Amino acid sequence: MSLLREAAAALRPLSQSLERKQAPHVAAAARRSHPALMCCLIEAMKWPDTHFVKEFALTDHPVVGGMTPTGLWPAKSAESLLAQPTSRSSVPALLASNARANRSLVARMERQSREAHLSGNSDRLAAELAVCSRSIRGVDVKATAEGPLSLSELDRRHGHHGYRSAMRFGVDEGLDEAGDTKWRP
Repeated sequence: MSLLREAAAALRPLSQSLERKQAPHVAAAARRSHPALMCCLIEAMKWPDTHFVKEFALTDHPVVGGMTPTGLWPAKSAESLLAQPTSRSSVPALLASNARANRSLVARMERQSREAHLSGNSDRLAAELAVCSRSIRGVDVKATAEGPLSLSELDRRHGHHGYRSAMRFGVDEGLDEAGDTKWRP
């Protein structure tokens, strides 16, 4: 473990140099990563996904459309995918997993909101408010989303923990016409 810590410390300046070249939205998604160390570990393990660090921590990866092949699994045809069993987990196990994930997400969001308010960090507060505002605008104006919905409403619609919540976060898209940070949820 000490060798790994020494390597991480020696590679930190290279990672910091790479991180300075990240676009703001990549930096926000990959914060606290160590791209130089990840590259060394991928090489040492002979990990087949050699594009991971570039797409995760340096540039970005496509959110919509095809993914870069990772080399971890062979590509499957549509026919072979359709022939696979549709479920490998029991419904009770999935519901229990959803319940744990939902509780964890609620606790995390409450903690982050509390920390942002207590710290008085205006950037964090602005991002939080902007994401909420833009999300609501997607509901009200664009009708591209629905909500906000309480956990009890989600349970009513989808069954008790028949859903898995996901956290929204703000992506800094530069400045708007007024010179304020433009956030995308």
